[in-house]
Amino acid sequence: MSREVSEQSNCWNLSVSTGETYGAPTPDSITDLCQYVAPPEGIIEHETTELHGDNAEENFDEELLEVITTTAHTIVSRLDGNIASDCQDELAAWCDSHGLNSIDQCERRTIIARQAVFSLWLKASLYEWYHDRGELPSLGSDLQEAFQQAKDKTECPGFDQNVLDEVVHLADEAHKQAVVAQRHRLVNSTKPAVVIGRLYEALLSNDGRDTLGQYRTPQSIGRVMRRWATTSGDTVLDPGMGSAALSSPGFPGWMLHSDPDHVHGIDRSPLSRLMGTVTLTLVGQEHTTQTTDYLSIAPQQVSETVDAIVCNPPYVRYNELSTEYRATLNEQAERLAGFEIPGKTPLHGYFIYHAGACLSPGDRMAIIVPHHVLHRQYGEAIKRYLLDRFRIHGLALYDPKKESVFDTADTTALLLFLEASSQTEPAGTTRLISIEDVENTGWHRELQTDTPGTRDWGHVIHVEQPELQPEEDWSQQLKTLTVDTTNLTPLSEIADVTRGISTGDNGFFCLSQAEVEEYGIDNQHLQPLIRKVSTVTGYEYRSNDWRAHREANREAWLLYLDDLDEVPAELVEAKETRGTWGVANLSRDEPVQRSAGVYDYLHEAVPDITSTKLQNRAPWYRVDRRDSPQIVMPTLSRDGFDTILNHSSALILNNGNGIYPDPSLTQNEIKALAAFLNSTVGEELLRYHAETRPSGAYRITSGSLGDVQVIDPRILDPDVIADLAALFDELSEPGSDDGNTVDRIDAALADSIL
Repeated sequence: MSREVSEQSNCWNLSVSTGETYGAPTPDSITDLCQYVAPPEGIIEHETTELHGDNAEENFDEELLEVITTTAHTIVSRLDGNIASDCQDELAAWCDSHGLNSIDQCERRTIIARQAVFSLWLKASLYEWYHDRGELPSLGSDLQEAFQQAKDKTECPGFDQNVLDEVVHLADEAHKQAVVAQRHRLVNSTKPAVVIGRLYEALLSNDGRDTLGQYRTPQSIGRVMRRWATTSGDTVLDPGMGSAALSSPGFPGWMLHSDPDHVHGIDRSPLSRLMGTVTLTLVGQEHTTQTTDYLSIAPQQVSETVDAIVCNPPYVRYNELSTEYRATLNEQAERLAGFEIPGKTPLHGYFIYHAGACLSPGDRMAIIVPHHVLHRQYGEAIKRYLLDRFRIHGLALYDPKKESVFDTADTTALLLFLEASSQTEPAGTTRLISIEDVENTGWHRELQTDTPGTRDWGHVIHVEQPELQPEEDWSQQLKTLTVDTTNLTPLSEIADVTRGISTGDNGFFCLSQAEVEEYGIDNQHLQPLIRKVSTVTGYEYRSNDWRAHREANREAWLLYLDDLDEVPAELVEAKETRGTWGVANLSRDEPVQRSAGVYDYLHEAVPDITSTKLQNRAPWYRVDRRDSPQIVMPTLSRDGFDTILNHSSALILNNGNGIYPDPSLTQNEIKALAAFLNSTVGEELLRYHAETRPSGAYRITSGSLGDVQVIDPRILDPDVIADLAALFDELSEPGSDDGNTVDRIDAALADSIL
């Protein structure tokens, strides 16, 4: 629904099952009316509420948690033999839809029991809220009957029954009453979404929520998203609603000027729907809720009713989706977008495509997603979609290196502030907001200001939307670079940069000395290997370092085979004919006899190989050919990218990048280059070109490494080269003071180059 349409709708007209309309009760007294009109003095203007963390979380009641877990414990041992057969089928379906089949059976039972008791507590709290308003009698001991009567009288979907209602009745009556007695804690809470969400996280393991990609949005961030996207009179859609932290008003009973008239929440999980229903009811927000897959709803069913969307979609990787479901989502997204969508798109990407199709020009959406949508391959299509369909008001990125805004998830947070556009090429200023201080309270004001620059909490960059290109890494524009690169040149101009070998199956190709001796594999079929570049200590790697790894029985050898007689090039055929190939070679002359050990190893290992990459490679047993790189660097690092000179013949795997300097460079010039890359300046440039992973670690690809600006030793004064080479030698000395030496390298660079 366009924002230009003033007509309001009090209910939804979706032709999807299980949706029910429910409105908060009309105030029946002057006192009640007043509390729905305005908050106490200063609430609307006061925008310094802490954006990272909530007081209600800090005061979380451990007694309540203990009551629920104790009651759930009494259920776990009774789950197998005390549930009727039809309920067993329902329970199996529940486990399947909630991703519980992938975790340990004992933990699965615990999760189900806790969900059931948690559901009981939510329903009892909801019942008490209605009782306090005189709509229901006191809650009696027959809970099932009381909840059914509440459903009949109020028509609130929060009292809908599901298999958890059967599970919870396996608990002793005394334990259930102890849970019900805790209902006032939620009814009296000023932040029910926070309390519900925090308790849900405490009750369920990360595994129990990760399978569904469930990460609770801090209510303070939800408040920013909701206030930007919605205004009074709006109908807001909250797909994947959870505890309704995004869509519920911040203050129960106080309807602010920015709060919507109506919220429609959608979630696949009946328990999540219950959580959101309870929150929205307790805060007095008119709402409807549905238990369904949001991505199965046709956009045209909601586009005329929705004014805004606030969304924290599930963070589920593409390979965790079933092949059939992923194909369906991809086909649907391509129809909506009008162009090809990568098959490796995660679930939150499909939410973006679908949500965009649910909005009319002028409608707004605020959505929170992992930041790698800005630089991953699948993100190019998403960025194209955003540029085509939206006026992009702002992107706000919490520093990936800092503490996550999600209490129980090690993932990053990127907020997108979007307005659906009718223009063929939407234009306007996009505000790129980098938030380095996650405790900051005022960054959201930058969405309305016209002045870019550095702030005490981070920085803001203004970019005209037509300047943004989908194939570019937008996260680069959120980074600041203090280095003057005028006198520097891309590394690719003076060296070849390649990623290490991707074997397709490290367990098969990487061997220890003990394995080599066990099978008698000849050295002609092996190549020395640095198994993990990140484990190398120091700044130089020599043959004696490799020998130490070999003698420590590490995987110091790479199986490095040429074409082998009689061994089928296709892995499937090699498995089917195992035992027939290579047998005749074992009794031939000495050159062939030297291959006997490798044939023994292949015969033994081939049945256990499941690698798809090897199945698609011919010959399956042959890795890429490489020379030993003169400089190696890890691809992934949290603390920094150490640049290591490799004086051995060892190869590296794809956990490292190999640098092959131009043959014209002398050894001193190569050392000078290594000194630069290990300097503070070099580290800043490496991090600038690296992507930041959800964990906060940096990852640099060979392509990005080639773009890093470095010194060109070929044009520098020989004395400068000699000084830098000598400093690198000092840096490489065992027991040297790295910090002091790096400071001296920095000083040398500042004096002569930068």
